[in-house]
Amino acid sequence: MRDPESVWTIEALKAHFDRVITDLNTSIDRRFTDSQRDVDKALAAVKSETKLSLDAAEKAITKAEGKQDAYNTTHNDLIRKNEKLTELTMPRKEIEARIESQREHEDEARKNLSDRVEQVAQDVVAMRAEMKAKTATYDTERGAAGWVMKAIGALVITGAFGLVVWLVKMYLLSK
Repeated sequence: MRDPESVWTIEALKAHFDRVITDLNTSIDRRFTDSQRDVDKALAAVKSETKLSLDAAEKAITKAEGKQDAYNTTHNDLIRKNEKLTELTMPRKEIEARIESQREHEDEARKNLSDRVEQVAQDVVAMRAEMKAKTATYDTERGAAGWVMKAIGALVITGAFGLVVWLVKMYLLSK
């Protein structure tokens, strides 16, 4: 048979279940409290890490913006310098056209000058021939004084030719 003490009575069974339920509640409360504390610690750590990460990201963004501003300033300065340089320079085609125009003008001036010098030379030759003819006439008419007239005629012709050469030189130098 059974031991009378080992028999469960309703009160004993109720007391036993109350104790088991209380022990379970205590254990569950302890585990919940421990879990809650661990979750709170983890959330605090995540919050702290998130704040640190956001602060680091903000610093990185600020630093990158500063560098970008410096780059933009330098880049804009280069663009302005290039624009000023472009304003001060002339396109190659325009320069070449001006040089070619200047060459054509110089060639035309040289040709005109050459024509004028040739005309002056012809005039000098004609004047010399005329002076010789007049000198020959004076020589026969004046006799001994003829050589003086030749000298004066030569000086006049040489002076006229020198004057023409000097005028041509001045004209060339003025261009």
